[in-house]
Amino acid sequence: PEHCEEAGVILGNVRRYAEAADMYDRALPLLEERCAPGEFESCLFLGRVLGDGASGSRRRGNELLADLCDQGLLEGCTTCLDRVRGDSGSAPLEERCRAGAETIYRRDCATGGESSCGGLADLLCSTGRWDEGEPQARRACDNGFSWACFQVAWWLRNDGEDAAAEALFRRSCERGGRGACEQLAEMARDAGRPADVEFAYRKINDIAGCCYFDKLGSLLEQGGRPDEAIAFYGEMCDRGHRGGCGSLIALLERQGRSGEIEEVRQRLCTQGTADECRTLA
Repeated sequence: PEHCEEAGVILGNVRRYAEAADMYDRALPLLEERCAPGEFESCLFLGRVLGDGASGSRRRGNELLADLCDQGLLEGCTTCLDRVRGDSGSAPLEERCRAGAETIYRRDCATGGESSCGGLADLLCSTGRWDEGEPQARRACDNGFSWACFQVAWWLRNDGEDAAAEALFRRSCERGGRGACEQLAEMARDAGRPADVEFAYRKINDIAGCCYFDKLGSLLEQGGRPDEAIAFYGEMCDRGHRGGCGSLIALLERQGRSGEIEEVRQRLCTQGTADECRTLA
């Protein structure tokens, strides 16, 4: 049934909704059977399937997740919160799941569970309990949680402590926080430090596998490094990003290297871009 649910999610993501609903329908009786004796994992999957509203009652699914939360299953609490947060009709359920998550986080954090300390910090801060949440967030940052470093950096920047904020944005960026990389790039750009802007742009491309390639390419070209920009655009083109291929062709034209453009067009044609195939013909 877990594979049916995963397939349903995938099909839903590509908007093949009828097929997704069929997968959920196939998973549902299997999950019901396994959940009846109290098998936590099957009950969790059942709550998700029902909560998606594809096969049965959304409310029943969320109630089931809340029941799992009451029994001490953290994933039941967090999944419930993800589904009901901000829904005015589910305020009691949201509070119930939030209280359950907080209880579990506090218990596990007190016994050395650093990930639970991080979760507790996030929960406290998201509910406006900054006085208690901020020390927890700083601790979570020190223990390697990228989002916590981002949160603390955001507070510091709002308080005008730019140097300290930038240091934490960099730490979060280095750990894979894309939002932190974007903040770092903005602060470095405002301060006139292109090397740090380049670092942030490169990290964003590493994290996301795309994005910001035009900004990074332009930064390299404007910095007098067109060959590096060409190599970078070529890498993005090889990954299948048509925007990278287009930027590569435009830069080659600006550099007067028209002899290399046909090779790029051939690469695009090989990737199945009909317009480029017609241009070559």
